[in-house]
Amino acid sequence: MSGYLYRSKCSPTNGGGGGGGVPGAAKFKRMWFVLKDHVLYSYRAPEDTAASDTCPVLGFDLEVEAEASQKKEEDDTRRDFPH
Repeated sequence: MSGYLYRSKCSPTNGGGGGGGVPGAAKFKRMWFVLKDHVLYSYRAPEDTAASDTCPVLGFDLEVEAEASQKKEEDDTRRDFPH
């Protein structure tokens, strides 16, 4: 699975951009991510061959948003609500 996500890096003072120089504000950057074998790889662009960062996601349950929405709808229809 792959696609664009926005990543933030917090710093004590971001000197402009998304944080506007506000202390502790996050500056977001659009990056390309690939999820493979329980590792999230980040790239500066889709055509890059070397990942700029990695993050293991072992122990997390990950779902595609459409699948998660479908599952929630199915769960909601199975509930019995008292009258």
